[in-house]
Amino acid sequence: MALGTDVDGYVMPMFASQTAIAYNPALVENPPKSYAEIADWAKAHPQQFGYNGIKGGASGVSFVMGWIYAFGDGDAKMLMNGPFEEGQTKKWDAALASLKDFNTTATLTPGNAGTLDMLGRGEIAMGPVWVDMFYSWQADGKLPPEMKLLLPAPGMPGQPMHYVIPEKAPHAELAEKFVELATSPKVQAEGIVKRFNWYPGIDAKHVQAEPRPGVLGQIVQGRDAGRPRPIRQALPDRALQQRDPGSLRAPGRQLSRDFDQRVVRPVRPGDALGNRTHA
Repeated sequence: MALGTDVDGYVMPMFASQTAIAYNPALVENPPKSYAEIADWAKAHPQQFGYNGIKGGASGVSFVMGWIYAFGDGDAKMLMNGPFEEGQTKKWDAALASLKDFNTTATLTPGNAGTLDMLGRGEIAMGPVWVDMFYSWQADGKLPPEMKLLLPAPGMPGQPMHYVIPEKAPHAELAEKFVELATSPKVQAEGIVKRFNWYPGIDAKHVQAEPRPGVLGQIVQGRDAGRPRPIRQALPDRALQQRDPGSLRAPGRQLSRDFDQRVVRPVRPGDALGNRTHA
């Protein structure tokens, strides 16, 4: 199912992914535990916090939404759990103003991979990343093994993905068999967790019963340190009724307009940061 597709009925969890803050312990002795502490740390360490805005990948979108959770005047729980209400966007002014100030001390990176690359090169010390990308880069030797993750309070959104079988599917029974296979503990353990470092779509206890993929303990450990993934806490049901097609999607259009108009600094000729950002 494409991200953002409205569904009138039920979906089957495929997997979930989560964003977090990656940091280099050699450069960050006492990592911040909240967005407020991140803002203070970045002010004390100019250009050492890097993120990719909201047009270079969803890890940046997630960081900005977490900033709005933390500093916006609206209902953070409603933004996290839905339903999305357009009127909530009118309560983001204070958060976006403080983010604009934050950006004067932050480094804007070229994208999801760009943030990880700059972390690996030591050009920045901290930044938002996708958990699965982080562990994949570590496994491939692109990131130092001592790099760590944290989930700051009040949290950062993630992204659930689902299977859906259309009501008039010509081969519904075959589709059901495929979904049954794809959501089996063995395929979830080997394909979803071990190969791609995603969170399993089914309850993790069923995946743990399989020969344990080495990374499973890492991606499940500490999931309550801040806002958990924006999907039911352990996906206890095999079929979940679809209410919100994704925490990152609903406010996205308004967020994009607001970010361009009120947050991003204009790129000046000879501005090294601007040149690197738009490379």
